[in-house]
Amino acid sequence: MPQCVFHNLTGYDCPGCGFQRALYAVLHGDIARAWKFNPFMFFIVPVGLCYLAVELSRRPLPKLRRIMFSPAVLYSLIGVIVIWWIVRNL
Repeated sequence: MPQCVFHNLTGYDCPGCGFQRALYAVLHGDIARAWKFNPFMFFIVPVGLCYLAVELSRRPLPKLRRIMFSPAVLYSLIGVIVIWWIVRNL
């Protein structure tokens, strides 16, 4: 599997380090192993699927779309990613 360029250059884990191995483990039914690789995946995948569902929805969902793409929600998601990045490298 490809290695993380950020990790190879700095020695620190990025928020996505281990994501591919975790996804592989989940797809093979090994949840505990996936959690060890990258527990953040269990947060970011459902969030990403929600965004994808809203974008691909046949029926327009303007209220939900407005909330999901509001600056407060997007900045919160970025904040969660940055916090995860810091915490996993402590």
